[in-house]
Amino acid sequence: MSEREILEKIRNCEEGNIAECFEKWANANKIKESDEFPKDVYFVCLEKVKIRYINPLVKLQEKKAVRVSEISEKVKLDIEKVLQFKTKKYAYLDFKFA
Repeated sequence: MSEREILEKIRNCEEGNIAECFEKWANANKIKESDEFPKDVYFVCLEKVKIRYINPLVKLQEKKAVRVSEISEKVKLDIEKVLQFKTKKYAYLDFKFA
């Protein structure tokens, strides 16, 4: 079954309120964060999230390739800022699947 077919089955499901709850989840536009364990809501744990960034190689006219953070103080500071970013433990959607 394709992803499209699965989504169609969920959206047309007549069992309980599955289709209604799926639409709430699919159309959510705000995420809340907390260090406290969220109860009775859909959540994900963010404790082991990897921080990713790009520091590409660039070739200067007469030099060998270097990392862009080696020639741009702004990029270097931006990367350091990303690496220092801390999230709360949990992210969740603030509605109940009733």
